[in-house]
Amino acid sequence: MTIIPRDPGQDWDDALEAAELADDEELADADPAVWARITARVRELLPDAVDHGDELDDEATGIQVECWGAEAAVSAPYWHTGATAERVMALMYQAAAILAEETGLQAYDPQLGEAVDGQHLAAATALYAATAATIRNDAR
Repeated sequence: MTIIPRDPGQDWDDALEAAELADDEELADADPAVWARITARVRELLPDAVDHGDELDDEATGIQVECWGAEAAVSAPYWHTGATAERVMALMYQAAAILAEETGLQAYDPQLGEAVDGQHLAAATALYAATAATIRNDAR
């Protein structure tokens, strides 16, 4: 999931393109106070997440939360299927919501092509689990 600036009424494609074209200087380190709040809130979800300064990594789930000031992201490898995939995707959606709230940016799920919103969680989970199952089958 990507968390980016998006103007009211701006479509996601335009917002994503603008984020890609953003000057590297805009991708400065996150405000330390904002990062501290993000870290505290995400650790309520992922208590074992390790803080690397602008990135939190949770070994058990593979979830990674990153923030660079003008952009942020939540990701996880396609390791999980079934109930575990449901749990991981719910945690990712919650982490993306925290990033959006704390940064004032908007959260988007590029795999699903939709805003990160609870109404899309089931579809996002199904897509994630199907992709993970495909990767597992291809690896055999």
